[in-house]
Amino acid sequence: MKKFVLIVMILTIVFAQETLWEANGVPIRQGVHIEWQRTVCPGDNGSAIFVWSDTRNGSRNVFAQKVNSNGSFLWGADGAAVTDLPGRQEDPVAITDGSGGAFIAWVDYRFEEEGDIFIQHVDNNGNRLMDDEGESLARVDGRHLTINMCTDSSGGVFVTWQDKRNLLDDDIYGTHVSASHDIVAPETGVAIIEMNGNQGAKSLEYAGNSQATLLWSDTRSGAGNDIYGQKINMDMSKVFADDGLPIAITSELETNPRTTYMSNDTSFVVWQSGTESSDIYFNFLTSNGLVFSDPQVVSTFNSNKKGPRVKRNDAGDVFVQWIDYRADTTNGNHYYQKITNGGVRAWSDDGVQLDSDGDDHHARFVGNASGGAHIFWERGTYPDVDIIYQNIQSDGSLGQTTPILVSDAIGYQSMPIAVYDYSYGAYVIFADQENGSIDIRTQRIAGGQTIFEDNGILAMEGLDGDVNYVSSFYTGGLDGESLLTWIDNRNKKKLFGGKVDADGVNDSLINGEQLAGFEIIVEELENEPVSLFQNGTHFITAIFDGSTGSKLIRLNRYDTDFNPLWGDSGIFVYESTAEQRRVHIITLPYGNNFCVLWSEIRDEFEYDIFMQVFNQNGESFLQDGGVRIVDGSWVDNYVEAVMVTPSGDIMLFWVEDIWGAGTLKYNFITSSGTVGTNGITGGYTLSNSGDPENLVLAGFSFGEVAVVAWEELHNFSKDIYVNKVSEDGSIAFPAGIAVTSEANDQSNIEIIRGNNKALIVWEDFA
Repeated sequence: MKKFVLIVMILTIVFAQETLWEANGVPIRQGVHIEWQRTVCPGDNGSAIFVWSDTRNGSRNVFAQKVNSNGSFLWGADGAAVTDLPGRQEDPVAITDGSGGAFIAWVDYRFEEEGDIFIQHVDNNGNRLMDDEGESLARVDGRHLTINMCTDSSGGVFVTWQDKRNLLDDDIYGTHVSASHDIVAPETGVAIIEMNGNQGAKSLEYAGNSQATLLWSDTRSGAGNDIYGQKINMDMSKVFADDGLPIAITSELETNPRTTYMSNDTSFVVWQSGTESSDIYFNFLTSNGLVFSDPQVVSTFNSNKKGPRVKRNDAGDVFVQWIDYRADTTNGNHYYQKITNGGVRAWSDDGVQLDSDGDDHHARFVGNASGGAHIFWERGTYPDVDIIYQNIQSDGSLGQTTPILVSDAIGYQSMPIAVYDYSYGAYVIFADQENGSIDIRTQRIAGGQTIFEDNGILAMEGLDGDVNYVSSFYTGGLDGESLLTWIDNRNKKKLFGGKVDADGVNDSLINGEQLAGFEIIVEELENEPVSLFQNGTHFITAIFDGSTGSKLIRLNRYDTDFNPLWGDSGIFVYESTAEQRRVHIITLPYGNNFCVLWSEIRDEFEYDIFMQVFNQNGESFLQDGGVRIVDGSWVDNYVEAVMVTPSGDIMLFWVEDIWGAGTLKYNFITSSGTVGTNGITGGYTLSNSGDPENLVLAGFSFGEVAVVAWEELHNFSKDIYVNKVSEDGSIAFPAGIAVTSEANDQSNIEIIRGNNKALIVWEDFA
């Protein structure tokens, strides 16, 4: 609710100034979440093009970057915008156009919640060549997802996707886009296979003769998964029967089909057969059908094998990767085989193991011109995972005695993807979370060594995590300067600050400045951070630190340039061994002193309420540990709200909680921690009905000292009640007034004070 009010205030200011800022406001802290799906393809002159989606502009859009062999980024510091659209564009797939650019397809959610398929073509310089908003390949009712794309060898591409326009099951649709952007069946695509059951888990690759080969997993029989295939011409006509060519139909479960081009009219097809004890089989496919009457195994070793992947080199050699459980029956290890144009296993019949230590995950690889393969993978256990490189030489031997560290930076590096550099080396693009958020980095390996800087060069910096507990303070200047603080989860929960004025966000503080280096403990209602702006020149923060083993309150004082005045970590309110909760800060009427009130389980049995007074130097005035101002006996007491009365006393509201049955109470306390003139021992009762909680208040200067509102539980739903409390301790309505008692919950109250009026707003689930 505080976020909502803040937005309203900002909009009010903007409209009053005739929208001096952009129409939708200016981002103070703009998240840049980089999606997990990234894609890479060759560029020109040994370069690589990689594509991703992120949220730098608020909505999710697709971006691309080109890197050359020297590590220079050729499409600007932040890459080229493939899309700049509202809604959500994600899951990109890229294929080279053979001229230094790329075709890029994605799933687009700007029109349909279930997603459409769009495509764009960028040139050698990253410029968009098709309509700026992309061209739609599938914009019909139903879900469209999981894009596959391949070249047609003439500068165009084939595109396929899984399609649910027929409601019940997945079918496969596709199209062809020429180098001059002619699209077969634009906006609808062509049905490649429509059958009973699901047709999915597909693989698409160039097949020679300007055709494409498509493999898919098929459940039409109702008895399990089989593998079917089809060859497609550029006009989207089919070479085989309309319902596809059977590739593997057995009593076993046939899954994970993959294909790649070999030479002439021949495609390589590979799949997994079986479940608990599975094997990897391959065959060749031409326009006349399957070449081998019986499929071949990639390894003769008797072991459980799963998850085949396949790549080729320019000579037509095919490399197969799979996960083999012969040594590690739980996680498995990556193994490799090379298949020649004659269908012969070129390496050991057992296959070649990637890492003898067995610590290899999510491996990705590319073939090279010398008959070997470049392989990148993850090593380690989350959150300490590195990216590793090894190459297998043309004879099946490992090229590196010790694998090469691509990145051993602190934290989590993951999800490598690779592309050949056409110079006996390879590029790898991977995610790096050394700083908490997902960044994109790239490295090039050539001659058995890394070419770019250690741990790779930064291609795109991400900014993840959510933002909560935003506070704002107007500093009083003519330029409208306001300070903001918030809890930022970009790299664990930390305190951040920012600054805005009439011109927008201060350039030096875009995305905020970290104010406290330690991780903050945040729990809703119990350990929430608070901030207080004081005398127009400084602000105080109170946050929870769990580094000592207990959740303790730390204070700090900052000037308007966010310089900490009590050291980088601030000071403890009281360095106890007991848990502290529900901190509140108020300014006292005289000087720069302020009061801190909190709940603490100091006697190990119940939470009591304490207070302490500090000056501008962080020195405390009351006894060490503060004064206990509410002392319960086998009941927990939690601070709800505080304010200073016109007479200078502190009005304290709290919940007295007995086994989940609460009573709202209030009292008047002096700045020295004693009962005030109008206070009473034990305090007054505001409400003891419906387990009241979550009280908020607003102070006024017209007779009644405070207007308070809170939640009560009646008939299994929360209602909103309100009352007025005077400085003499009396309340206007003995039982309070029900502002709303609608069905379901009403919660998250906010009170906005006006001229002798109060506006009460809440979130309603009626």
